[in-house]
Amino acid sequence: MAQLKDLGWQSFFEEACKEKHASPELYQLGRISRDDKIYYHVMTIDSDHEVVEITASLKGKSRKTLNHEQKPAVGDWVILDYETSNYNQTDAFIELVLPRRTSLSRKATGTASIEQIIATNIDYVAVVTDPEADFNLKRLDRYFTLIEQSGAKAICLVNKIDLYESDKEGQAHLAHIKKQILDYFPDASIDLHFTSAVKNQGVSILKNYLDQGVTLALIGSSGVGKSTMTNQLLGQDWQWTNEVNGVTGKGKHTTSARDLILLPDGGLLVDNPGIREIHLWSPEETLNESFQDLSQLSLQCKFSNCKHELDSGCAIKQAIETGALTAERYESYLKLVEEVEILNKRKQQRERNVQRRNKRGKKVKARNLEDRIDLEREQKPDNDLFNT
Repeated sequence: MAQLKDLGWQSFFEEACKEKHASPELYQLGRISRDDKIYYHVMTIDSDHEVVEITASLKGKSRKTLNHEQKPAVGDWVILDYETSNYNQTDAFIELVLPRRTSLSRKATGTASIEQIIATNIDYVAVVTDPEADFNLKRLDRYFTLIEQSGAKAICLVNKIDLYESDKEGQAHLAHIKKQILDYFPDASIDLHFTSAVKNQGVSILKNYLDQGVTLALIGSSGVGKSTMTNQLLGQDWQWTNEVNGVTGKGKHTTSARDLILLPDGGLLVDNPGIREIHLWSPEETLNESFQDLSQLSLQCKFSNCKHELDSGCAIKQAIETGALTAERYESYLKLVEEVEILNKRKQQRERNVQRRNKRGKKVKARNLEDRIDLEREQKPDNDLFNT
């Protein structure tokens, strides 16, 4: 007999319902399992206490008024309305999106300053890489920064080690990669594992994290073994698997859409398409929290306004010279800070553009007397002049 907690329901969402004056016992609750742009797939519990997947859509008003980041995303808990959905050719309407306990997001690809939510309400995020062309410390740094900001716990899986275990040279290569990761992230709370998906090692490790209602997301580049691990966790061929290009070392997008999957042995998995670009979407303060080792070092500088360049008594420069801090990690931090500053400027410009468009809209609306009265009512709803 299935229960909501099998889908990840927690006391956090129950409290959120009460704050919204919506008792969970009186409403049909569900969790977004897929976003098809036009409508959503939602996992819910039916009257026979079985997990079913239905289709749902936002009401017309919500589609127009909600910002991109406020609309339902994979992993969100929603309140459903069945009674008024018949004409919309879906099973239900989404009445309300509950607050998110965690949210993994990045800046959307392209020049626009728009947040792209990867998944919400997740407990663990496993970054899958390999010891070959995909391995990149700076890319891992970006992944771990996103995860730190999301509120989830980070796991790092270095997959395909079966290609290197057969000889001493390969084993030395794996040992070198492990040392690189541990040196680059000395204080990070990251669980590091070396796996072989073809030997089911990745599955056995992931199952240690998965329990009833626990949600784990797999992210990483294409061709590193995410789909193979997903198929093994499900015990069936959920996704096609492709070979990596031997020339470029890059894989194809085997997974074409983001799905929240209920696993047969308990727990839930978010299977993501391969990610090529990782741009941060966060304030600078949150970025500093992800680099606490650098923040602590900067406090030890001789001068409070130290620029960490040629200044005497610079603790960061000294840490790099002694090997306590890698120059690559510091350079990565500076690049991320610059990226966040550029993003903040773009956000501010976008807000100014929106405000200007709104002002222009009000000017157009106020060209005649009736529209001016309507506009005045919107701005001053309690004005006695228009309410008598």
